[in-house]
Amino acid sequence: MTTIRTLTRPEVRTPSTTKKWPIVMGFLAPALLLYFVFVLWPIIQAMHYSVYHWNGLEPLTDFVGFNNFTKAFGDPVFRSALYHNFIILGLSLALQLPFALFLAVMLDQNLKGEHSCGCCSSPRMCSARSSRP
Repeated sequence: MTTIRTLTRPEVRTPSTTKKWPIVMGFLAPALLLYFVFVLWPIIQAMHYSVYHWNGLEPLTDFVGFNNFTKAFGDPVFRSALYHNFIILGLSLALQLPFALFLAVMLDQNLKGEHSCGCCSSPRMCSARSSRP
């Protein structure tokens, strides 16, 4: 007669979710503060300054609304620069992304002699590739 033993998991004690939130917020708060100060606040300031006629030195007094945008989009030099920026964006996506994916796939292949680090270009890559099972 065979007996069947059931395996049970040992009880793992985890802190309750109310105890986790202060720790999580303690780690997130500095990153969120830096993100707000160095990314979001300059964007908000730029949006505020864009609706004023301002020389950069005097106080903001001459509110012009969206006239700055209509003036910019009416300028052929601005439209040409915007067009060239979109060309650069499109070409960089069309060329760099497939090349990066190709390199990633090639580095992930099981190549003959991969543990010898003969084809690696940096010591960091050698240690990462040679530590794989």
